[in-house]
Amino acid sequence: MKKENTNNGLNSPLTALSVAGTVANHEEGQKAIGDSIKALRIIVVGIGVVAISRYGYSRFKKLRSDRFAKENVGNPNLTAAAIIYESFTRIGFPDSSLLSYLIPSINISTDEAALYDIASKVSNVKAVSESYSILFDRNLFQDIHKGLDTDELKTFWNIINSPTSNQTQTLYPIGSTLYSASKNKITVNKAVNTNGNWKGTSELYDTFEFREELGEVIAHGVFEGQNYYIIESSFFGFFNKKQGVVLQHQVTNEKI
Repeated sequence: MKKENTNNGLNSPLTALSVAGTVANHEEGQKAIGDSIKALRIIVVGIGVVAISRYGYSRFKKLRSDRFAKENVGNPNLTAAAIIYESFTRIGFPDSSLLSYLIPSINISTDEAALYDIASKVSNVKAVSESYSILFDRNLFQDIHKGLDTDELKTFWNIINSPTSNQTQTLYPIGSTLYSASKNKITVNKAVNTNGNWKGTSELYDTFEFREELGEVIAHGVFEGQNYYIIESSFFGFFNKKQGVVLQHQVTNEKI
């Protein structure tokens, strides 16, 4: 008698289960691949956004640095910042580079004599530090501490803090905000620009108490051996601007 074959190809329950499993695995694989592609796209977009943002911020700082340098050519604080920066010899990638995160710059030598010399001429180390940050996008104090050993640091800061060494009159840069340094009320007169030259007038700019904000420096010069500043303020945004003139002994760039 011929034995009946009960396993009829695709009609077999085992074969049906195997095919169903293959289809399910295929669908899950496709879904996993799709999810991976989506995740990769998100990562790529994220990296692109970060790169563009970093580039934009880097360009902003570069433009700000260039503008600051042009507006304050000859300013002793800017000059001091430049000399301090050039006193260090470094190898490595610029701080604005992505590679700087992986391989930071290393200071390989320092011109201590140049640092000591400029330290004797610095009268406002905070203003120099601010100039250094704007010009070079670096921290002055960190660079000095990395470039000098303990004894050299003591010498540098002793020179900075010596009252007999710092006879240079501080010149606050254009763009600085000035405050009244007089404990008595001061009267500030308006200034006018005639053919490119600033002159004081007898018209009142305003009166100020000690520590009050006077305005922003838009120009400066020297009058009878003392720095003077043309300041500008506006109580309504860009409208109704006015300019005044103050002398060095009346002001400070720090909010006391």
